[in-house]
Amino acid sequence: MNRSLGQIMITENLLTPEQVDEAVEFKNENRCHFGAACVELGFLTDRQVMEALGIQLYMPVIRMSNFNIDSEALEFIPKDRARRLKVIP
Repeated sequence: MNRSLGQIMITENLLTPEQVDEAVEFKNENRCHFGAACVELGFLTDRQVMEALGIQLYMPVIRMSNFNIDSEALEFIPKDRARRLKVIP
C-alpha cells in the first residue's frame, strides 16, 4: 500500500504532523494539491515536494538543467506538443 505524501514528509522529517494537518486544511479550503499547499504555506520548497513525490512514486527525481538536449531531437516534436503530452525532448 502506498504511503500518503504527508506520511512520507513526516517520515523524512520534512514536516511535523501539525504542519501536515494545516496543509490538508489549506488544500481543502483552496482546492489545490497537498504539495502546492506545503509550498504556499512556506513549509517546503518545490524541490522538497518533488523529492517526496519521487519517494511515493518510486521514481528518481532528476534536474533537467543538468542535461543538454540535442537540437536535432527538438525538431521532431514542437515544444507546445511536448508540454501537452508531458514528454521530453
